[in-house]
Amino acid sequence: MVYIYYKTKVARDREKEFHENFPKMMKILGKHGAKSIGVWTVEMGPTNQVLFIWAAESLAAYEKALAQLPQDPEMKPVGEVLYSIYTDSERWLLRPTEYSPLK
Repeated sequence: MVYIYYKTKVARDREKEFHENFPKMMKILGKHGAKSIGVWTVEMGPTNQVLFIWAAESLAAYEKALAQLPQDPEMKPVGEVLYSIYTDSERWLLRPTEYSPLK
């Protein structure tokens, strides 16, 4: 299993719109083999940020989900909204250690 940590800044005046659309993207990712682990808003620190962790069975499954996402017809309208709201994003691919509770 690999985990993907995604952090994005959201335009302050569009946070409500982001939270109305992001669950739709999570559902589309799920159709392509991704598993949502959790979504958080930052309460202390840079407060206009959203953190999202999702999982894939392997690096190949992660790459496949990412490749299929733009091809999914449901993603086009959701992506247009979300991509216009993001002001900055970062993504990390995480591999659990041998002793991690999440494998």
